[in-house]
Amino acid sequence: MKADDANWTRTIIRYSRNEYIRLMVRVPLEQRQKNSTLKTWSIKDELIHLVFWLEVFLANIQAQKNGKALIDTSNYLAMNDQTWLERHEWTWQRLEKTTEQVFANLESELIQMDVRQFLLAGEPLAKLLVYELFTHSLHHFEGIYKKLGLGLEHQVMLKRVLVVLERRSFSRFTANTRKKILGDLEASAD
Repeated sequence: MKADDANWTRTIIRYSRNEYIRLMVRVPLEQRQKNSTLKTWSIKDELIHLVFWLEVFLANIQAQKNGKALIDTSNYLAMNDQTWLERHEWTWQRLEKTTEQVFANLESELIQMDVRQFLLAGEPLAKLLVYELFTHSLHHFEGIYKKLGLGLEHQVMLKRVLVVLERRSFSRFTANTRKKILGDLEASAD
């Protein structure tokens, strides 16, 4: 792997991790302990959901590398419901620990890989990495920032993410996410 590719991979993993942490520290105690239902997720549930999908992403990378079957995610709605049933009673501390662990495992696994050339389910790993680390999480982060009444902080976060994704040599993998962020920023300016 080229040093530039390794640096990009390391940078976006760490950057995504930092955005999770920045958001998580802003969640007040009463929100961290808020009860939820399968139909009305709490902030903790949304974060657990995101971490679960990072775990699935990592498991599929490892399976692909080892020639094993990937986790079938075609019934993702049922998987989301099952994850909520299994994890909605997690403590905030368990969420924090699992978040740290999945990001450490992603970095450890991916740092030696050629993310441009490695295909996961026929897609370049770099493209999927951007989706899992940013596109999916930004969708949920928007709602979480709104629940917390932190609209301005949400805009600042989008600008930070945009900067990290603007690396020209990886633009083909980040274009869709950058376009969505620019649209979100434009809409929030109106």
